[in-house]
Amino acid sequence: MGGLSCPISLWLGDLAQLRRKPKFFINYRQSDSLSECKEIYEALSRRYGRTRVFKDSETLPPGRNFLHALGMTNLPKLIRRCDCMLALIGESWLETRDARGERRLDQPNDPVRTEIETAIAADLAVIPILVGGADLPTVEQLPDSLKALHFKQARWLGPAPEFGKDLDELLDRFEDSFRLERSKFFEKPPARLRHRVGVAAFLTAVFMPFVWVGLVAFTADTRVVNDVALSPDGRYAVSAHGQGWGTATTLRLWDTRSGSQLASRTEPDGPITWILRWSPNGRYIATGQSDGNVRLWHPETLTPLRTLSGGQGMIDSLEWSSSGDRIAAGAYKGTLHVWNAGTGKLLGDRVFESTVSALAWAPDGNRLAVGRLMHNAMVVSTNSRQLHTLHIFREQQSVDLLAWSPRGEMLATTSLNKEDPPLLIHRVGESGAVRLSPSWQGLVDDLQWSPDGRRLATASWWGKRALVWRTDGTLERSFAYDSLSYFEPRVAWSPDGRWLVSTGSAVRVWSLKDGTNRELTVHDEDITPAGWAIDRHRLVTWSSDGLQIWDVDTRQPLAHCRMSLWDALVASMQ
Repeated sequence: MGGLSCPISLWLGDLAQLRRKPKFFINYRQSDSLSECKEIYEALSRRYGRTRVFKDSETLPPGRNFLHALGMTNLPKLIRRCDCMLALIGESWLETRDARGERRLDQPNDPVRTEIETAIAADLAVIPILVGGADLPTVEQLPDSLKALHFKQARWLGPAPEFGKDLDELLDRFEDSFRLERSKFFEKPPARLRHRVGVAAFLTAVFMPFVWVGLVAFTADTRVVNDVALSPDGRYAVSAHGQGWGTATTLRLWDTRSGSQLASRTEPDGPITWILRWSPNGRYIATGQSDGNVRLWHPETLTPLRTLSGGQGMIDSLEWSSSGDRIAAGAYKGTLHVWNAGTGKLLGDRVFESTVSALAWAPDGNRLAVGRLMHNAMVVSTNSRQLHTLHIFREQQSVDLLAWSPRGEMLATTSLNKEDPPLLIHRVGESGAVRLSPSWQGLVDDLQWSPDGRRLATASWWGKRALVWRTDGTLERSFAYDSLSYFEPRVAWSPDGRWLVSTGSAVRVWSLKDGTNRELTVHDEDITPAGWAIDRHRLVTWSSDGLQIWDVDTRQPLAHCRMSLWDALVASMQ
């Protein structure tokens, strides 16, 4: 329950901590052991729960930049929270090479190598898992920093059906050793229980603040905000709370004029809601779920209206057509679905080779731009059941962001591939693209068209600035951040296109006319602009802690909308 309950329960002789389930970190290389990794992840999740298993693509929230989330700052902390690393080694593990022909394992920044080095340095239990007939690498075949891996007790998992049996046996043996090690640490001699109960009650009363801290920690996953969406008129906002696997998802409706809560809905047994989208016609709120389905909710009461079944992996992208009568969803496993929102009828579906990373409807509502990791972006027709391809943009190989201009004649795209141009503007139907050339080489974290379609705003953590581009590729404005937090920056235009909001180390409102800015707040967390509420004088931002409503003219916060500790505790117990 908190800092006080743990020592008291141990002191009373309650060794429930010995029954704590272990936490696992799965280390693997996609080109070598992806299928085995998925089987192991599902087996571990069934046995211990998903919150106790870290696998990058399943554990990180959609839209979170994995290069940042698994950076050198967070990786050691993440690994030290685990009890065991399963290092999957397949036949090509040693000799996997990059585009230059260099062995990846010899590169200091190779993620597989970095994770194992961190686990060895943290004295974590590292178990080499040999799959696909692979042998344990010899000392001579490993870099100096990984030579200790050769001396770890390895286990070989045979092909199906022996694979599951071998894995269960491995986990049984690890659990036995895990409990044995913890029992040595927690072992205490027996004592008179009645006396200790009395003293424990006294300590609980004296150290009640510590209990409060424990409650805050206990409800942290329930209170955290995953996404926020504004109503089309900006008068209302809806937020989704509950980030941990096994945590109840709660939707909350807020009044952006007063900051008061109007309605809430908790789904104790439902999947996690990662994405929220309010339909342009204001009739529906759509949520993208971790089970691959999309749910539609009544915007005033938050009662569920219907479930649009996809079921092909976590929803990574979710977008409404401009009329609000159609909705498209892209999933982690590469599936794309388009539904009629009013009837729930599936209008079209398609399966791609990789994750659908981004979607954007053309203003005409008949075309849909699709971004795919490790593949080109394309435009598909939504008037056919097969969603057939209208155009493929071949200039970039791993598109993660895209946006149509307001009139639909241009499409902006960004790429994760360092060998591609990072930012392009395509004139749809014409060959070639306008290349926008920032002064740095790195990822673009956000892009937004101005309301009149004459400018494109971008933000970059790597470049430490927000940029405003003209459609011919020339740079109009450059807004530098004084400093930048760990999280990805974002941008958003005011309704009249005269102001640009940027989030980085602070929330700032920039004037396009003279380049001056109004700083609203300095922060060290991930704050995202949700949009303007009612008019350009009121701004809504959100972070994991809740929604903030700002008066742009006075630079003062008007309200902080967040889930109360009591509500979070009730939701956690459901």
